[in-house]
Amino acid sequence: MSNKDKKNKTSFKEGNKASEKWTLSEVTILFDKAMDLSKNAITLTDIANELDLYPNVFDYLVEKYPDFISYKKTILKQIENNTYKGALNGDYTPSIAIFGLKNNHGWKDKSEVEQTVHQTNIISLGKGKKPNK
Repeated sequence: MSNKDKKNKTSFKEGNKASEKWTLSEVTILFDKAMDLSKNAITLTDIANELDLYPNVFDYLVEKYPDFISYKKTILKQIENNTYKGALNGDYTPSIAIFGLKNNHGWKDKSEVEQTVHQTNIISLGKGKKPNK
């Protein structure tokens, strides 16, 4: 059985563009809309839902069109900023904001401990014999 025969019913011939939904102009429009929506969003899922898309479509499009990575990073920074400011303003509970910032934006709890150790060594030789002189 050749590789051609193994293809499933949804396979397209090589070079067929009929299966490709996202053209460069459509991606540009999508990211422009996402940039606008990011001004009020606290997750990428919020934006995807508003656009009736799955959140992972942004990863797919950035892989397909690498020039859009800076747009995605800007959107994520805006979302991070919204989450932080929303927590400061009391729009979100601190625990929700902390959860979102840690899980979606790489924030970490960091505590620094300065420790000073003073060490004295005491060696017990027991009741040994005095050396001969």
